[in-house]
Amino acid sequence: MASRSNGENDVSEDFKDLNLKDTLSKLGYFDSIENVRKRDEILKEMNSHVKEWLLEESSSYSKSSLHSVEKFVYPFGSYALGFIEEDSNMDLICMAPENIPITTFFSSFSLKLQQLRDVTSMRKIPKTLIPVLLLTYKGVKLNLVYANVNIRDLSRAESLQSSDIYYKLDEPSMLNVHSYQVANDIYASIARKEEFGIALRAIKLWAKGKKIYYAKYGFLGGVSWTILLVYINQLYPSSDASTLVAKFFETFHNWPWPKPVTIKASIPVPRRFLTYNWSTVNRIARSQIMPILTPTSPRRNCAYNVSKSSLKIIMSELRNGNLITKRILKGQDDWLSLVKADPFFTAFKYFLLLRATAAKSVEQDFAGLISGSIHFFLKYLSELTHVDKIRVLPDSFNSELGNNEMIWIIGIESSDEYQTKRLGFSSAICKFKDQIVERAEESNIPKSKIMFDIEGVEYDNLKSTLPKDIYHKILS
Repeated sequence: MASRSNGENDVSEDFKDLNLKDTLSKLGYFDSIENVRKRDEILKEMNSHVKEWLLEESSSYSKSSLHSVEKFVYPFGSYALGFIEEDSNMDLICMAPENIPITTFFSSFSLKLQQLRDVTSMRKIPKTLIPVLLLTYKGVKLNLVYANVNIRDLSRAESLQSSDIYYKLDEPSMLNVHSYQVANDIYASIARKEEFGIALRAIKLWAKGKKIYYAKYGFLGGVSWTILLVYINQLYPSSDASTLVAKFFETFHNWPWPKPVTIKASIPVPRRFLTYNWSTVNRIARSQIMPILTPTSPRRNCAYNVSKSSLKIIMSELRNGNLITKRILKGQDDWLSLVKADPFFTAFKYFLLLRATAAKSVEQDFAGLISGSIHFFLKYLSELTHVDKIRVLPDSFNSELGNNEMIWIIGIESSDEYQTKRLGFSSAICKFKDQIVERAEESNIPKSKIMFDIEGVEYDNLKSTLPKDIYHKILS
């Protein structure tokens, strides 16, 4: 294939694509056929576990109805779209009859899973907008969410894709069924799926490397990045992967937010529906900082956690990405320079360590509460005039020494070294610590069972400050 221009630095489209796919392959960013089959088997096995559990929990009357239903577990997210990486989580929604509440899901079903040899870790996060059960099953990380659905709808696949189903659901169930429908609508909107899949993997790897991938920390999650790329895919439906990536950065590095990004014409929703049990979704959808709207009605802004400060960080990285892709397409750079992860510890002189301990009975709830609140702390820090750059490691670290301490690590760059050394973040720290205490009380987590503190430390002192097992895990 000929190159698009006769410039001496331009390279052919085939060469660009080969290098992009080859770069991602070398980085292990394509799942093997064996792993794809393994995930498909896990989906079937999890469906069997759920059906067996539902039959155990049901009365003899409802058991007959359950026997007629074949499918209780549905995929959403990257796995549903077919664009997964070697270390991707599997997002699964467990749909169950209305008479089996979510409390039973977190009690008897989680206990049933814990007794399986294939389950090597589990964490329950029941007290959040979207309650989730996190586990590792046969070496694959699963995110299990739950929805109570009318048994008649469970037996008809077309009902699960209809907006009429929302009238019968509680709020967590609505959000989870909505995620399932969004995945189906996104998949139907994609042209040249193989090229799109390569481009999406590149965008995700880039975002993760820049530490701007995780929605829970105020950035963008997988659905948001996917919708943004689908928008580009619709503008350039016949384009190859490298062109999609280049057009992605070219388009969004100067996007006029809060102009919304949409990939499907809006479908009118009856007025009565908008007020029916959709209060939380309406509230978060009104966030107009970076509206990226789901294609499924009722529309939802899936970038609702983005703040003005995190938008500033995202836009800065998009501008840098645009400069790099322009150099790549001129043959002046390579794809690795775009997707390689930025160093974290050597990029900062100063760090904030969020340190927490909790009694076993509340440890999971407290960890989930902190993880779900960190985006507020990043916002408070960004409002300080001397703070120039903030990043957070996406995962917390658990020490197995002593009191089983949990630690989250934030890198921070300041224009005023004097302020940094004298811990010029005290106002943000105090505000966030008060917020954690308040949210713990609201979640019925006894103050006597938890400890939480924030400590500032310079890079050279990390070794003497971090628990030995955590230090060796991340820095040795």
